[in-house]
Amino acid sequence: MKKILISLITICALFVSSCDGDDGKNSSTNGIVQLTINGQKKSFSIQSHSIDNGNGEKWITFGGISGIENIVLNINEGDSTLESISYTFGGLTYTELAGAFQSNATVSTHGHVTGTFSGKLTTNAENQVNLNVTEGMFEVTYQ
Repeated sequence: MKKILISLITICALFVSSCDGDDGKNSSTNGIVQLTINGQKKSFSIQSHSIDNGNGEKWITFGGISGIENIVLNINEGDSTLESISYTFGGLTYTELAGAFQSNATVSTHGHVTGTFSGKLTTNAENQVNLNVTEGMFEVTYQ
């Protein structure tokens, strides 16, 4: 639940930062997330990140916006897989489908995270819609 709350806060921060009138650059974060969703290539510049140090763990949440779409990824600095991913488009938020999503990540203690991912994202709605994700990759430098 804590990770979902962190992701929602990051999504809100992304919307606020994209509308605040500055040049959209965040000097403490840079990077990219790229993926193919149902055969369509997507690319997101990382626009914000947050770091939550709690219970001896360091959670890194980062996200980006591309037009009306946004993506948020969450990872523990000690893990080699993403903890969560959410993709929002058309008023729906898609998250990883349990058992049908894979990721591989390398997190440096010097402010760098990189990795790959693929699998299915789902809306978890009554009329469940699944998206096929291939060729997912991320590379982020943060402070």
